[in-house]
Amino acid sequence: IDQHVLMKTQGIGFVVRRATCDFIAPAVLDDLLTIKTHIEDIRKVRLTMLQTIWRKEEKLVEIRVEIACVNAQRKPQELPEKLLTA
Repeated sequence: IDQHVLMKTQGIGFVVRRATCDFIAPAVLDDLLTIKTHIEDIRKVRLTMLQTIWRKEEKLVEIRVEIACVNAQRKPQELPEKLLTA
């Protein structure tokens, strides 16, 4: 999502409110990695995503990110309806 376009066309943007990262195992150069993203929770003005990074069947990293929706003044803004129902 292009944040500048989103702010210009819909008057909203996203900011990271909280992020946690658990490094479980190392990756090395030339590893083929898969990144999976799952929406864990959607609230009125924020959503929480779980992202995991895998090398084949081995989970290497687990990242939980809480993102808040804000308006042009960086004040909390309700998520667009199409995101709430997606």
